[in-house]
Parts: sequence; structure tokens; C-alpha cells
Amino acid sequence: MADILTLLERFERHENIRCAITRRVSFPTTHNEELFFANRMYGDMKYLEEHRPLKRSLSSVLPSVRSVVICAIPYRIPEQTPNPIAGYAWGEDYHSKVNRILSKLVAILGLSPGSWRICVDSCPVPERTLAATAGLGWIGQSGNLVVPGIGPNVLLGEILTSADLPETRPLITDTSPRTCGTCTICIDSCPTGALQGGGLVDARLCLSYHTTESREYPAPDILDTLGPRIFGCDECVKVCPYSHSPTHDTVPLVDMEHLPDAVHFTKRNLRNTALEHLSMWRFLRNVALALRYHPDGADARKELEDHPHPQVRKAARQTR
Repeated sequence: MADILTLLERFERHENIRCAITRRVSFPTTHNEELFFANRMYGDMKYLEEHRPLKRSLSSVLPSVRSVVICAIPYRIPEQTPNPIAGYAWGEDYHSKVNRILSKLVAILGLSPGSWRICVDSCPVPERTLAATAGLGWIGQSGNLVVPGIGPNVLLGEILTSADLPETRPLITDTSPRTCGTCTICIDSCPTGALQGGGLVDARLCLSYHTTESREYPAPDILDTLGPRIFGCDECVKVCPYSHSPTHDTVPLVDMEHLPDAVHFTKRNLRNTALEHLSMWRFLRNVALALRYHPDGADARKELEDHPHPQVRKAARQTR
């Protein structure tokens, strides 16, 4: 079994990621969870309520589960604030990227066929709670997992397996931070007040929710704070004192300089990116709203004024 931990450590160094193994496969309801659902903070994401009982036990995903390998993959934080595309959605679709990394780890660990399942933002898994339980980090004021040495700018993925794997030592130790303490930088920096403190997030106020999940036209108070955002928001991640952005050459699908070009995009332009999961009318609605902040936005927005979808037409005429 010691060989498993050695293999995992080598893999971490090679991929520049952090991994942990836990045998914890069931989870009680938390106070934040109770508040989140009692106050319907999930907005349009009603699937979260449907998945809630399934998250109590990982056996709902893999009935034979005995161990979980959870990995945190760092991503680059955009220097521009705000950036049209959040850092986690730059370049290749993160679902594919994380799945590929975890598939390599499955092979390296020698897990038997049929004894495992990979989850990347696609299963009813309480991944941040799971990661914190495994000692990979702590759930910060922003609701994100904060990984020592990296910060909250990580993508999470899990390998559920029926194999009995040895648990790893927690990254959090007596000499490392365990919580955000009295720091409230992310709470104070959130443009809409979506961060309620203690890791509780009201999705109905979150700009990331409004650009990636919501099918409703943004309310006036949200419109006033959207800025040039098309997909996601990095504000709470960028201001975190623990954030350490990795250096790589990945560039965003859309930047502010070429934002007007996005009115001509089709699904083909979004292929193999996280934005591919967004319906085309929602993408163009977001583009039209973001163009309010571009010097050449007025002419580009006119091209969407006769779009078939009413929200795109409304966004094309929306003033600041």
C-alpha cells in the first residue's frame, strides 16, 4: 500500500497538482447547506435540491465505493479585472482537461476496470466538503476550497473506487493556515454581496451564476455590476491572499480587445471550451451586455438587435 502513496506523490509533482485520498464516503447535512436551501439561494439551479439527498453518501454514485482520490488542479487567474472569461474557463474545456488527468492517475494506480468512476462537476458529489475532509484544504469565506500553496484557484475532480486505498496525510498541519481567520477581503470585494460569510454563497446574487447558469434576464442591480463579464467571475479568487497563479500560455477564448468579434460566434467557435455548455442565445445575451463597456460596442450590438431570441434583442438595446 505504501507504493500507492509514492505513485501519487510522483504524479502530483509531474502534473503540478495536489491530491488526497480519503475513506470518508458519507456526509451529514451542514448548517450552511440548511441555510442555502431554506432560503432558496440556488436560484434556477433546482437540480441542486434534487441532488441533495444523493450527496449524503457517495454510494449513490458508485455503490461499491470504499475510497476516494480527490485532485486539485490550479488554473491561471486573469490579470485583467474584470475579464470577460473567468480563468477556469480559459482554453480547453476544464471537464475534458481534468478527466484526462484523472484517467492517467487511474492507470498509474492500477485500478481494476469496473472498480472506479471519475467525477468532474458531473456527479452529485459534495466535492469541496470531500476535499476539506481529506485535508486538501479548507472551505474559505468565498465558499471555494483554499489549497495551501495554491489558493482557491483550483479545479476539483474525484476518482471514486471500490479499492481500499491508504489515506494521505492532510496538507493542513499545525503550522499551516486552517481557516481564513478574520480575513474578509473576498466578502468586501464581491461586486454584489453574494458572499454571506463563513463560506455561504447566495447564488442569486453571484455574477458567475448569472453568466453561466441563469436563464432569466438579469435584474437591474445585477446589470449594474456585470461589467464586461461573459462567463464567470474571478473577483473573490483574485483578491484572496492565498492565491498563487500558475504560469502557462493558455489564452482566453474572448478578450476585451476582440470582444466585438464575438457577436459573429456560433457553437463551432465555442467547441471544446467550457462555454460550449452554454446555450448560444445565453452566450450572445452576455456578449451584448458586455459590449456596453467596449468603445466599439455600439456598432457590434446593433447586429444583435434583430436576433430571434427576445433576451438577446433586449440585451442589445440595454443601456448602462
